[in-house]
Amino acid sequence: MTHQGDFMRTQCFSKWLFLLALVACWLCLSFSGTIMAQEDGQSGTFTLIIPHDGLERHVQVHLPAERASEPIPLVIALHPLYSSGRAMEAITGLSVQADARGFAAAYPDTAQMFWDDGRVQSGFHERVFGDLGGTTTIDDVGFIRAIIDTLSADYGIDREQVYVTGLHNGASLVYRLACETPNSFAGFAVVGALMWDYVRDECETIEAAPVNLLLVRGTSDPIFPSSGRVLAELGEREDGSLYASLGTDITLNFWAERLGCTHSADTPNTREYSGCIEGASLRLYRVLGGGHNWSQGGERPLNNFGVNTTEIILNNFFGGEWQLEQAAVFRDTPRQFFVYAPESYDPERPTPLVIALHGRPGSGTDMAAITDMNSIADNAHFLVAYPDGIEQGWNSVGDLIGDPSMMQDDVQFMRDLVAELSLNFNIDPTRVYVTGFSNGGFMTHRLACEASDVFAAFAAVGSSLYYVMRDVCDASPPVPMLIMHGTEDVSIGWDGVRQMNMIGEEVQVSYSVPDTALYWAAHNGCNPEGLHRREYPMLGQSTGTQVLRADFVGCAENVRVYLISGGGHNWAGVPGVIGEEIAGRVNMDIHASREIWTFFSEHRLEEATADT
Repeated sequence: MTHQGDFMRTQCFSKWLFLLALVACWLCLSFSGTIMAQEDGQSGTFTLIIPHDGLERHVQVHLPAERASEPIPLVIALHPLYSSGRAMEAITGLSVQADARGFAAAYPDTAQMFWDDGRVQSGFHERVFGDLGGTTTIDDVGFIRAIIDTLSADYGIDREQVYVTGLHNGASLVYRLACETPNSFAGFAVVGALMWDYVRDECETIEAAPVNLLLVRGTSDPIFPSSGRVLAELGEREDGSLYASLGTDITLNFWAERLGCTHSADTPNTREYSGCIEGASLRLYRVLGGGHNWSQGGERPLNNFGVNTTEIILNNFFGGEWQLEQAAVFRDTPRQFFVYAPESYDPERPTPLVIALHGRPGSGTDMAAITDMNSIADNAHFLVAYPDGIEQGWNSVGDLIGDPSMMQDDVQFMRDLVAELSLNFNIDPTRVYVTGFSNGGFMTHRLACEASDVFAAFAAVGSSLYYVMRDVCDASPPVPMLIMHGTEDVSIGWDGVRQMNMIGEEVQVSYSVPDTALYWAAHNGCNPEGLHRREYPMLGQSTGTQVLRADFVGCAENVRVYLISGGGHNWAGVPGVIGEEIAGRVNMDIHASREIWTFFSEHRLEEATADT
């Protein structure tokens, strides 16, 4: 009997262990599986993972610290192209307002760096980015509905008070939501974007329903000009038409006709419509002199537009005074930039920042695509900013040679950009870095000579050092410098840049790549006799190219050079973005962004320097 009793007790104990294991497993799944559940009374920002359409979709959710017993409103904010939910939370300040006004905020992430506003099915995305980021249609409309379903079921959200807003590509999805799922939202607010023709064309096939729609537009927006923009460079569609963004008036007229509204009132900042079908409204807020930005009030290092976009939108959503008077017309040139914050970003912890500068002609979103820097940021936990140059370029040397087309002070812009971002993000001032490609690489060289008190390290790709920069650079302190270049670069030659002078003669205007490296080695006091060399293994994915790395020794600050033998004008490890006739052969043995981050992570500014 004793043995049998022991056996029965052992069996019973084993069953309890098994049940405990099951409970532990269930708890694990609850917190790290498809939906990360939160305890009752949860507040602050947390991540939900919602399974939808065969994918695990991520959304950052902020619940106010003090909540009423009844269901609360929800505001969904959609980030720009190549940005993130964490970044959208920071630039809008919606979570702060959520705590003050008692609503919930949600910041979804894209599945492939863009919101599918119809761009995939229309062929637009493939014309712009090729197969980058995928050409499979993603059900983003269904995903947004799934967010509403989850939050209303589990977190006390009032389905009658759900609102949605977005910037840039996120705003374009807002238009699509207004067309396809009008009854899911009490209000819509688009910031920056005008309608693409393919969004309009699809919307015209759907029966109209009442919506409350607000447009917030900068009158000097270079990305979505008020007059509209035809993208002839993308070529004709099958029907012979060209892709285009509609102008402000055409976009408003489309919605006015759809909603049965008539234009009724104007102020310098606003336009309002009346007589809309039951329950509908249509409004425009003009940020005078504004660009493609989410305007923020108060004194700012950049873009002092004198009005707060978040306040306008929330007042419009919740019945406040949305017709805010702009403090003053913005007279300077507005500057555009997008930010990527990884999901791991913690606003309580100082975080490194990388600024990535595009080539010419180009944009910040181009640079995000070319570099694939966001994927490296996800793993290494840093922020990335992608600014836009004026007229798609940087003043890397223009003012020094009297070029009237490039006279803006982009060195000061970079200083102001870091200061601006520091107001919205917790940036570690000792770990701010800059990299650039082509024209952006030339700008990186200039910043190394003129802004070494702001940036802890520099990485220039597909560029060299202009001769006229030498006087400026000679007077600057040593800085950590990484140089990466393909020997078969057809845009910025290995032997340097040659240009036509005023009398039609071709002259050399920059150092060769080897001489650029030697200049920085001498500038940094490196040992001219010492060099550590490394050949990277050839993995068989990039025939005709090989990566050789050289590290100078005995330097006051590091100089590292990547010679990509047989490589062209491209970003190693990221194929298919730049046209083959320019890109040439893309080496796949390294990922340039990973190599650059490894170099950056070895350097930081002294505290005293970073605070100046």
